[in-house]
Amino acid sequence: MSEVRFATVPFSVTLEMDKQFSDGGIGKGSIVEKSMALWYEFVRVYRHLVRHHLTVPICSLLIGFVSAYDSYLTVMYVDSLQGLELNPVGRYMMGLDDPINGYTPHIAMFLGCKFAGTVLVLFVLQILWIWRRHLSSMVAMKVAFAQTLLAFMLLFGSGKW
Repeated sequence: MSEVRFATVPFSVTLEMDKQFSDGGIGKGSIVEKSMALWYEFVRVYRHLVRHHLTVPICSLLIGFVSAYDSYLTVMYVDSLQGLELNPVGRYMMGLDDPINGYTPHIAMFLGCKFAGTVLVLFVLQILWIWRRHLSSMVAMKVAFAQTLLAFMLLFGSGKW
């Protein structure tokens, strides 16, 4: 098994970044130096989040809430779901329930698979939390980011995706 290792950020780099931006000048330091300092700061914050003990539970709650909202919208707009669903696998599963006429109110298989997928993801995150905490935090943050993008699409999307 491979082990996840993180690069250390030298303390002088973060002090240097504070000094560069506190001087307030665009002419102070080059663009490359500022971008490297920002990158090191991002790595530092990311490492802090990976080590935090509440990362996986918070991300799990976010994943669950977005999935529940997506299921709510699925039931709410069941009559027009065939035209709204963008995922071809989802469209195929909607046709499995009623293959004769393809009418979408029969979406039990579709919703069941969505629910099972969410439960599976949350279960895997908890197993990773027990087995490898750093790995579970990284995976949870990435899945939560994808779910956040889905939430923004569901809330603010106009159906033109």
